[in-house]
Amino acid sequence: MTPASAPAAASTLPRPLTLRTLTLGCKVNQYETEHVREALCRWGWRDATGDEPAELCVVNTCTITLEGDAKSRQAIRQLAKRNPAAQILVMGCYATRAPDEVARLPGVSETVACCDAASASFRWCGR
Repeated sequence: MTPASAPAAASTLPRPLTLRTLTLGCKVNQYETEHVREALCRWGWRDATGDEPAELCVVNTCTITLEGDAKSRQAIRQLAKRNPAAQILVMGCYATRAPDEVARLPGVSETVACCDAASASFRWCGR
């Protein structure tokens, strides 16, 4: 192997970006969240472990009841507090129904309508 074709030393490779996902609501939300997480992991993201802060938090919300909205807001605020440098991507029913309201929550960098969840994961893949 010539020096030009030798693999880069581990210290020169970019570190994987950390990811945290949270799903509220139905089985469809669980499936969509996992689909987004798997796509991001294929592009080099990895799940944050334990108390390790994440650089991206993906929250899939529910809005079946007003209680669902409140639980979604609470979860987003908690993620923002525990991951202060993270960008938070919010998707799901609540993000679709009230995108401006969701966008005003701390740390939220993007809201995604239900029908656009798959394309949102690809926008984040190259970051």
